[in-house]
Amino acid sequence: MRNDDENVKIAEGRSRVYKWLAQFFLMKPTFPSLTSALNDSIILAIENTVPDGRETLKWITEYSTNLGKEECEKLSIRYDELLNVPIPGKYVPPYESCFQDALYMQSISGYGELWGKATNLVNEFYLRNGFESTVEGVPPDHIGLELLFMANICKLESQAYSNNTQKTTDKLQKEQLTFLTEHIINWLPFFAEKIVKSDKNGFYSNIVKLSKTFIQSDLEYLNYSKKK
Repeated sequence: MRNDDENVKIAEGRSRVYKWLAQFFLMKPTFPSLTSALNDSIILAIENTVPDGRETLKWITEYSTNLGKEECEKLSIRYDELLNVPIPGKYVPPYESCFQDALYMQSISGYGELWGKATNLVNEFYLRNGFESTVEGVPPDHIGLELLFMANICKLESQAYSNNTQKTTDKLQKEQLTFLTEHIINWLPFFAEKIVKSDKNGFYSNIVKLSKTFIQSDLEYLNYSKKK
């Protein structure tokens, strides 16, 4: 059985990965932000927490080695095309409601509407757990915010372990498991499939692959913890 110090490190590591992944979906890349996010020590820390993502991280590491300002400008344009500006044939809406709601199968664009039922359910989840978005004007069910929420609640879990409050850690892990199973895992695979198709072996296709790999392993971890 793990002691509280080990559990603190695990929760902090999980929080770090969720926060690291969230930034790529929430923020348009700049040369300083990318060089900071993709430095060797951070990649190594991510790899230690997501061992199943080593191949994808290898691609990201090789990409970052050749990263210059010109390439960063191209990536910034790619971000807009994929995640920001609704260009037909390129844009993939990074919102749960566009995939989760019933309109998804009936819409001409192939996606549901923004601010749907899923958006409200996600927002209720945030309110229940004291999470407030600091990203202005972004709907609550944006993939980056959902990942940021998970980073926040994992951080709270690490603090609860530090304070030796078992009831709180159990509650927080239950909330994490519920959020992953009722929200992220229900739409991320479809979102990832669209990104990979639109961004063949590009930076964002590899980031979304890594996100999917990590979340699947985190779901397994939480289910295992629940049984103990």
